[in-house]
Amino acid sequence: MEYIYATSKNLEEIYQLVRDTVTSIYPKYYPREVVDFFCRLHSKENILKDIESGLVGMLVDNGQLVGTGSYNENHITRVYVCPKYQGQGYGSFIMQTLEDKIALTYTDAFLDASLPACHMYEKRGYVTQKHEKWDVENGVVLVYEIMRKELSAANRFFEEISSNAHVALNTMQYDGWLIRFANGYTNRANSISVIYPSTINFDVKVPYCEEIYKKANLPCVFKLTEDDNELNKYLEARGYEVVTPTDVMILDLKDKAFQKGACVFSKEPTEEWLRAFFAFEGFKDIAKQETFCQMFSKVLVDTIYCSVIKDGEVIACASAAMEHGYMLLQNVVVSPEYRGRGYGQVVCESLIAQAKENGAHHTYLQVIRENVAAVNMYLKLGYERAYTYWYMKK
Repeated sequence: MEYIYATSKNLEEIYQLVRDTVTSIYPKYYPREVVDFFCRLHSKENILKDIESGLVGMLVDNGQLVGTGSYNENHITRVYVCPKYQGQGYGSFIMQTLEDKIALTYTDAFLDASLPACHMYEKRGYVTQKHEKWDVENGVVLVYEIMRKELSAANRFFEEISSNAHVALNTMQYDGWLIRFANGYTNRANSISVIYPSTINFDVKVPYCEEIYKKANLPCVFKLTEDDNELNKYLEARGYEVVTPTDVMILDLKDKAFQKGACVFSKEPTEEWLRAFFAFEGFKDIAKQETFCQMFSKVLVDTIYCSVIKDGEVIACASAAMEHGYMLLQNVVVSPEYRGRGYGQVVCESLIAQAKENGAHHTYLQVIRENVAAVNMYLKLGYERAYTYWYMKK
């Protein structure tokens, strides 16, 4: 299943899908005048205009067009699933994709709800804001609902999906905060992620977290973003300092082409991949290796592991985790003797190409700002900075 952008070449099939859906489903809910109104609303001319604006998507499964979705700014405007494919989750998939795109810029989404789709929208968390009416013809009036859904802010969305891609061994939930533990290996998996709204005062929450980490014989570390200025100031006053500022960078894969090198791909980390990864990273401690293996095994979203092969040996490796069409590029490492020869770019491009074939429409990554060589490589690949996070640590 793949959600892709439509081009003018797809106009006829999208128009036919929308028209077939309207003429077969809408007469069960509306009089003829309203059905005719929707057919005019979704004319070839109007659909083509949206396609040319780059706002129309197509959901394709096994080479078959099953649905389409459109949006303009934070307004979802045209979601249709072919009647024979309805009730199989395709509409929800399209809606999630559109909401994810909108969440990159807006904190809420709006739509005009038709009667056949109201129930699905309500199940997805949309709430009616008001009712509107439109005089159609022959005295017939179309009454419809304007519905709104609050979306995760873009930062929160990426914080959520990245935590599903780099998984801690244990996680506690505490008043909107995620308290994560992984035997002390990596700050990401051993820190407090401030993702959701908080109701308890910092004077209560922070000492509680400090005590939890003290019992685990670990330092108390907070992972903050640009949305957490109030907590950042509180922690500074408490003696915490900024550690490893990290940029989250994003690349829209629309109209982008990447080539695969001499690579091997797998859905799970193979022994060869793990051996190379640990050797290149300098992880000689067996306990550390076992912790990383446990962390890899706990990832539930789709994963891809990539190895660049030269003369029968792995010389570079990386991995990806995919959710909602967003691919996290991570664990990029090259053998020390082959660094500076472009193999880092080869493994990244190969993994992106494979992920795009698997349905990814965006890729993102997390890179420490001080790693200038890596930042420059990612900029060369087309990534752009979305936001920054950092750790607060005593």
